[in-house]
Amino acid sequence: MRTAAFLVPLACATLIVLLCAFLVPCQQGQVQQQWETQLGDVNGVTSPPLALWDVDGDDVEDLVIAVTKISNSSLQTSSLGNSKEYSVVTLRGGTGELLWRRHLNEPVSSVQCGLRVTAPGISRAERRAVAQREVLQTGHTGPDPSPVCLLISPTHMAAINGSTGKKMWEVPAGEVESQAVTVPDLQGDGVPELLVATLPADQESDLSLVLHSGKTGSLIGQSVNFNLTAQGKLIGPLLHETAAGAFYILFGLGTVEAVSLRDIYKKATGRTAMPPSLSVTDPIWEKQRKTNLSTLIHIYSGPEQAEYLLPLVAGLCNNHNNLDVASKENSSHSDWVLVCGNSRVSILRQRDIHTAWTLNSSAIHSRPVAGHFNDDGVPDLLIQQSANGVRKVQIIDGASGRCLWELEFVCPRLVLEGSSIMTTSGQSVFLFWAGDPLLPFRNITKVGCCTNVYMYICVYVCVCNFQQ
Repeated sequence: MRTAAFLVPLACATLIVLLCAFLVPCQQGQVQQQWETQLGDVNGVTSPPLALWDVDGDDVEDLVIAVTKISNSSLQTSSLGNSKEYSVVTLRGGTGELLWRRHLNEPVSSVQCGLRVTAPGISRAERRAVAQREVLQTGHTGPDPSPVCLLISPTHMAAINGSTGKKMWEVPAGEVESQAVTVPDLQGDGVPELLVATLPADQESDLSLVLHSGKTGSLIGQSVNFNLTAQGKLIGPLLHETAAGAFYILFGLGTVEAVSLRDIYKKATGRTAMPPSLSVTDPIWEKQRKTNLSTLIHIYSGPEQAEYLLPLVAGLCNNHNNLDVASKENSSHSDWVLVCGNSRVSILRQRDIHTAWTLNSSAIHSRPVAGHFNDDGVPDLLIQQSANGVRKVQIIDGASGRCLWELEFVCPRLVLEGSSIMTTSGQSVFLFWAGDPLLPFRNITKVGCCTNVYMYICVYVCVCNFQQ
């Protein structure tokens, strides 16, 4: 009897708990706001140049952002002759705490982090051995002793210590039109070099590619000028490594061209002897030259101009276009996503830059976002289209080009890029902005932001069956 008297109330209590668990509704889509801070003035809805990078070694990405403020004092003027104050600010990612602020004389057009200025004499094998010892002793690697951030302004390029904000070097860079891309070490100092696209000084060529030392910022040789057949949106420059280990730069103006990094180095320096990093040539790529006299390899040109060219790498976006070795390895060895005329998306194969598949679409208004939606190991694409007041969001299979998921929303007036975040399961969470959905939806979470505009979080929760 005593046993029954104990078990019956226990069973009843268990049933009550289970009933409450099923009957009490769960609040979906709540996102706790961690921190918010006012930094400066914003014109329009375009986000300022920023980069996400762990500068304080706490394994949480921090925010390095360019800030513009209207000066309250008429005596404070910038080098451009206006009353605006320019600076770069770093905020702790977990709390929003100000880590450092650096005042500048002109606005910043690009912020990139992750460049390692390594001391000479320390080999890659030695650095790897040090990192392995740190893992064995502490369970994780220590912070980069010098997480360098690169700032590009209208006339200068500067490297600053990401931990302190102190300037490491600054050089005049001409009229820089692009972000920087890291290329292999060309001077034997163990530090990757930098390459940027600039407007030519001679006013006759269309575009120049310029090499800078990653360690000191100094110019390597001279700028290399190119006359391109088309005029349009600047593509690249981007680094591509072939299967044979040869390096090419992809770039263009409404087109996509490729030029060997060997040829750029040869023209910039006038040297015929190549550094060890440029010792490899790729016969498959060299056969694609139209003539032996041309240094350019034609990749794409057509009635529709090239709008976007980006590596098919999950999580890579403008804010994560950093200069670290891991980012360079992932992007330079990947297939490429080419968007032409806002209506056609193609995948170019890494091994030969031939088209793997093409999807005809309409009114693509922003860069596609790469992430893992299914479990085939190939990054998929989030594509946003806007027409007639409707925003159509699709996730396209990166391997075949077929649609894996789509939904239509009320089209907001804002044009904001989406993004993706990798989860521990190996899949990605896709984030995008839209109005209310036109049909009932599932597998997405709606997060309110401002009037009639919401951020949506999409992840495929069933990975065992992808039949539509």
